[in-house]
Amino acid sequence: MVVGAGGTSRAAIFALGELNISPIYVINRTAENSKTMAASFPQGRYDIRVVESEDDISNITSSPIAAVSTIPADREIDIESGQLLKAIFSIKSSHKSRVLVEMAYKPQHTEMMKLAESAGWKTVPGLEALTAQVCTSF
Repeated sequence: MVVGAGGTSRAAIFALGELNISPIYVINRTAENSKTMAASFPQGRYDIRVVESEDDISNITSSPIAAVSTIPADREIDIESGQLLKAIFSIKSSHKSRVLVEMAYKPQHTEMMKLAESAGWKTVPGLEALTAQVCTSF
């Protein structure tokens, strides 16, 4: 699952696709932005599914086991998106370990991380992702 529809979310979708993770669910406060982003990827190569409502959650066929949050963490998660995220994070899974990678690094412990952790997900703080990017670039 990818949360957001900006440039970092495109990179996350590409990375998940390279890892053969499918389907890739996308949730964003503006569904139109999610749909536009999803349409920019080759359809046969990526199975991107935009989640807009509770009805979409009931159509999820395989529970997400990995998530990447690409939204800024300096403002609150809007109520509607927060409710959808809570519902998605709470989907039961046979996988023992589900992980959220947070790309925002300020604050160190984001609201998104708190949402995921409250549903039993492990989280990777954005500072760890940033450090890995710097090391790889070096």
